[in-house]
This record gives sequence, structure tokens and C-alpha cells, in this order.
Amino acid sequence: MIKSLILTLLLLLSSVALVAQTAPLSELDTLKRRAAAALAIRNYAELIPTAVRLTELEKEGGNDESYETALRNLALWRRLRLIDLVKSSRATSTPGFNEDVLAAELNFRALADFANDYPDKLRLARAQVELAEFLDRFGRPFREIEELYLSALAIREKALPPDSGEVLSIVSALSDSYFYQAEYEKYYPLNRRHVAAVEKKFGPNDRRLVNALYSYYAFLIVTEQKAEADSLKTRLESMTDIEKLPPLRSQILTRSLFPVDVVFSKSPAETPAPGRIGGGYIFSSETVREGPGYSKQVLISHEMAVPKSQLPSNFRNTRRLNEVVTTLLIDEAGKVIDVSAESDNKKKGKMIKERCLKWRFKPLIVDGNALKLRLTFVAIVSEATKSK
Repeated sequence: MIKSLILTLLLLLSSVALVAQTAPLSELDTLKRRAAAALAIRNYAELIPTAVRLTELEKEGGNDESYETALRNLALWRRLRLIDLVKSSRATSTPGFNEDVLAAELNFRALADFANDYPDKLRLARAQVELAEFLDRFGRPFREIEELYLSALAIREKALPPDSGEVLSIVSALSDSYFYQAEYEKYYPLNRRHVAAVEKKFGPNDRRLVNALYSYYAFLIVTEQKAEADSLKTRLESMTDIEKLPPLRSQILTRSLFPVDVVFSKSPAETPAPGRIGGGYIFSSETVREGPGYSKQVLISHEMAVPKSQLPSNFRNTRRLNEVVTTLLIDEAGKVIDVSAESDNKKKGKMIKERCLKWRFKPLIVDGNALKLRLTFVAIVSEATKSK
């Protein structure tokens, strides 16, 4: 009897399995398989439309977690496509690239809005970090990126141990962001916190320290702390091949190269008035896509210097603009004490030096100490074009 029941059960299970194998897949299952196959070979022409339809179906299905997963996948896959295009140098030649960036951004924003409705704020923190990373990668305004990181950090610090990976990952990302923005006053404490936590948890020679120590090494270089920089370089060289490390975006280890275009003219009448941001003058760049968008070392006074991006079109069309790499050494009081202008034309170099020596900066105060700063930018000397 028992054997007969077991045999009947096995036959029944076999029949169910056979029906399951032959039953047609639902549209949802079909799309999931199609998306997985397209993702495996980076077939974005197939992947993105499939992901869009998957997201629509999951939203209609009413399962919040499934919809959140589908929306996150859509945003991440769109980002992956954009990054692949940038890496292959095809971004500018791809029709609709900017529209695709906006579509991905809207997906990440929708994800953050969706997560905001849940009592579990760790979900919101994750969405905020993903949005911040995307905005940072594609050159969106830094202040929103900063706000997203700070909000996510506050959520995770409240719910998780201070040395948890989830907390330290934001500390590291925010520290890096401040470094690339040249906001050293905010960079320093976060970098020191990250390094101390990793050293305590994994030891002083753990390779997870390399990037944080590498940026700190550059910080020491540009703030003229040579002895400590040399000591840290020795430590880094014992941990990795420092010469093979990639450049720190626009931060070069021998100088701090900010993507700043400053235009000098021979007379004030030829120079448009500079724009004001946050109570001081800030130079912006319209040509460099990576690195800090602004020099956060605020000029308190200036002489005949304006952002290139603010030059009116008639000025651009009637002047010849000559680029000169210029390096300033700013003392602890914010005074320019040395100027190096890399120009073959002695008159242009002299003009740049004379004017830069009159500039005054807001002093750089880090951890309560005033520091020197070496600041490099692209000076643009304007000359009138000869009339035909």
C-alpha cells in the first residue's frame, strides 16, 4: 500500500514537472531571461527597452520590492551603458547621449523618491548614495551631491556601527569629493577618520588604505608640508608601486592643477566684470570635465581677472586668447607670495606675475591651522586680433 502511494506521488510530481516545463513562460519571465542574455553580451539596444518594459510590468503588478528591484536595474544598466560609451570615447558622437544621461538620472531620482516612503531609511540611504555617485560621475552640481552623501551618512551612522563598511564607504566617497573640489577644510577630518578606522580594523598596511593615503599625500604636497609628505611617500611605496597609481584626476602630485581659466586683459575697460558666488570671486571652467568644477579658495580681491565662461561672444570673437599655465604659492594669511607663469613670452609672464601678486585669498584653515597652498590654473592672456 505504501509503495503504491509512493509510486502514485512520484507519477504525480513527474506530471507536474512535465507541465511546468512545457507551459509557456509569462511575459515577465520572458523579459527577465531576455534582459539577462542581453546584459551578458552588453547588448544595450535590447537590454534597455526590455528593462523599461520589465519596470512597467512590475509597477502594474503591485509588488513594491519587485518594482524597486526593476527600477534599480534599469537605472544601473543605463548608467553602465553611459560609462561604456565614455570609456570608448563615443559619448560625444552618440546621438541622444545627453538625453540618455537625463533618463538615467530620472530613474535614480525616482528610486530615491520611492525609497523615501518606507520607514526603513537604510533603503533611502542606499538610493541616495547611488544617485550621488551618478550625479558625481556625470558632472552635476556638487552641492546636491554633498547633501545626498551627508543625508545618507546620517542615516547609516544612526543605524549602523561607526566602523561598518556601509558607513566608511560614504566617509571615503565624501572625503574624495571634497578633495576633488579642493575643499580641504572638509576633506581633512573625513580622510583622517577613514584612515584611522581602516587601520584599526585591518592594520596599517592594508591595501584598502592606499587611495585615502594617496590623496592625503597630494594634500600634503600642495599645502607645502614636505617632510610629512616624504614620510608618507615612503610608506606608500612599501605598500604599492606608487608610480603606477593613476593621477588623482586633476590633482597632480607635484602641483595642484585646478581646471580654472582666468582671462587677463591689458586694460580694465576690456575686461567684463567677474561674477560673484557665495560672497567671493570663484573661477569656473567650461573646458575640463573632470576634477573640481570650481576653485573653492575664494578670492577676496582681484585685478582684471574673470572666468572665461563669462566672456561675452563679441569679446571672444575680437580677441586672441593665449593659455599660460600659472602656479601661485599662497601663504597662511591668503597672500600670494610667489608666481610661476610658464610662458615663452616674457612680457605676458611678467604681466601675469604682477597682477597675481596683488590677489588675496581666504586663508586655508585645516584642523585649526593656517596652511600654505600651491594653486595651479590656466591663465589666458587676451590680445586684440589684427583687423583685416
